[in-house]
Amino acid sequence: MRITVAICDDLEEERLQMARLLKNYGRRKGVAWEIELLESGAAFLDLFRPGRWDIILMAIYSYNILVESKQIEVIKKQFT
Repeated sequence: MRITVAICDDLEEERLQMARLLKNYGRRKGVAWEIELLESGAAFLDLFRPGRWDIILMAIYSYNILVESKQIEVIKKQFT
């Protein structure tokens, strides 16, 4: 089983740390990850489509930008 994950954070160190944690967990538990590292909320929006990722890990700062730009409402409508 392969689980797709988007990690969205403006800090590269944070993105890489989260990816390492997932990979280490995957090795211990037999989980295969397909991880995409995204540097901003804008990069997330460029690639987003429903069903692309099983899990989305997003820094609060990136999420707040989506909320302020009203883009989160566009995303929510695709799931309702």
